[in-house]
Amino acid sequence: MNAVPASDGLEHDPPTILASKFYETAKFYTLTQHNFSPLATYFSDSTFKRMDPKLRDSFLAVADKAAVDTRAHGLAVEQEAMEVLKQRGVSIITCDQEAFRKRVMPQTEAFLKAHPEAKPMVDLIQSTSA
Repeated sequence: MNAVPASDGLEHDPPTILASKFYETAKFYTLTQHNFSPLATYFSDSTFKRMDPKLRDSFLAVADKAAVDTRAHGLAVEQEAMEVLKQRGVSIITCDQEAFRKRVMPQTEAFLKAHPEAKPMVDLIQSTSA
């Protein structure tokens, strides 16, 4: 039987690392938090306008609550997975996120130069915190 070589690294969220058993070969996990996959509800303005006006406010309130609940649940699942990974011998390392921000700043500036209309959205994204 051949031994499985150790992995130098991988890119996934803690629940995926746990579910896929990547921890069996990757014993170090750097928590970069460089990616966020938002869940959203999308529909057209015409669909919203066709909705019974009595339901609009309730719909938006429930959608807002679902967003908050989903985010909280996702963070809890992530924390649980990180605890299990630690129990299974994975070292979880935090990184200097500011170094990452500085490194990608030239790409962000080039993107904004090519797409100045995107600046309000980029500013909004940059104003958030993990």
